[in-house]
Amino acid sequence: QMPELTMDERYCDNNRRTNNRDELEATINHCFSAYEREELRARLAKAGIAYGAVNSVEELAVHPALRGREVFSSGGDKMVIPSSPVVWLDHQRDKLKRPPAIGENSDSIRREFASQE
Repeated sequence: QMPELTMDERYCDNNRRTNNRDELEATINHCFSAYEREELRARLAKAGIAYGAVNSVEELAVHPALRGREVFSSGGDKMVIPSSPVVWLDHQRDKLKRPPAIGENSDSIRREFASQE
C-alpha cells in the first residue's frame, strides 16, 4: 500500500499519470508482485478498485460469461454455443427447439402475409 501516491503531483490527474506512465506502471507492478493472484484480486475488490484479470484457457472455458446453450444446427445436430450475455431474471428460457427445415413454414408465412393485404 502506498497512500502517498494519491498526493503525488506526478499522478494527481490523468494527464500527469499519462506523462509519468512508465514510472507509475513500474511502481504498481512492484507493489502487485508482492501478492499472489487471488489475494490481489480480493484486495482490489474489497477496495472497490476496478480490475481485469487475464485468464488461462482453462479459466476462460468455465467463465460464467461463456456459459453454454444447446442449440440445433441446420442439419439437426445438437451443439453447444455461448449463451447470450443478456440474462433476464424473470424470463424462463424456452425449451430447446430445432430450426425449421428450409421451406417448412413457407406456406403459413405466405398465408399470414396474404391476409394482411
